[in-house]
Amino acid sequence: MIAHVLTGNPVPLALQWLVAALLFGGILAALAARRQLLRRAAIAVAICGLLGTVSTFVIGALQPGPAPYSLRIVAPAANTSVTQHVVFTVCGVRGDGTMTPATDAQHYLVPFVDGRQVPAVDVWQVPLTLAPGPHDVRFVLVNPSSQTYNPPASVEEHIAVRTQAPESGPLACA
Repeated sequence: MIAHVLTGNPVPLALQWLVAALLFGGILAALAARRQLLRRAAIAVAICGLLGTVSTFVIGALQPGPAPYSLRIVAPAANTSVTQHVVFTVCGVRGDGTMTPATDAQHYLVPFVDGRQVPAVDVWQVPLTLAPGPHDVRFVLVNPSSQTYNPPASVEEHIAVRTQAPESGPLACA
């Protein structure tokens, strides 16, 4: 039953557990029931659980709607020179213009360096080690199932890595 519950699914966890209990409980009750009427009722419960399970998988596979905010790279500034070990500060910009950290329990960032994906992160101050030279760095906002929003929320910046560049530290989203 534990494998039935999907993390990152938009269907509430309690509802996932309920349909799992209906499915497996109905099957067990149908196998244990001696009376025909009870067996039929248990089979009906198991069928409801099966329909709920299929619905959970279908809903979980759908692409999420629009992102709750757009993204902005606060540090380092675009078209600047940075050292090899750079920390990017990525903030979410709400509709009213206020900023918030880009990640939380429901939102992750997927970094791309020169078009190549780097593992997703659940932090909004993203440390990256880059080779000397010019780089295009992009961040895409995803949900816990690694699905992009529709339309996608992303931000891209061009930077140059130099050995003699000033340090670039993280900033706050304020």
